[in-house]
Amino acid sequence: MPDPYAGEDEPPVDRALALRDEFGDGGAYRDALAAAVREDPRQIDCWAHLGIEAFTRADSEMAVLPDALGYYQTAVAVAELSLPAVFSGVLAWDELDNRPFHRALHGLGLTWWRLGETERAAAVFRNSLWTNPDDNQGIRYLIGQTETGVPWHRADLE
Repeated sequence: MPDPYAGEDEPPVDRALALRDEFGDGGAYRDALAAAVREDPRQIDCWAHLGIEAFTRADSEMAVLPDALGYYQTAVAVAELSLPAVFSGVLAWDELDNRPFHRALHGLGLTWWRLGETERAAAVFRNSLWTNPDDNQGIRYLIGQTETGVPWHRADLE
């Protein structure tokens, strides 16, 4: 079993994931992610994983869905601060450092969709597809549904 505190060079999100895997519940995982973003708010992947955790927890506690939205919005905002003011380029999925941004965009779109904000979800998905035209996340399958106002349903994602 990996030592979640081993190695100062290990990314905070990896340490948090190790805690989640070791203890099986989200408490230690969530606490480690929250501590990481308190220490360094630029931890895009930690913000995205906080969003993932809250989005998943919303299956049983709908009240946390706004938390997921906030975490994803923060992750996207932090990532966008590192881009040029006018950016129309590609952020390839193949570049590992781009993946947290793509995870955050995906989660943000899903959360808007789940909240019934299909126009906002479609806009996020279009932005995601523009920056990652190889579409390693299957965003192209979600755009049409959100653009036509299809309500979110977990079965649509499986």
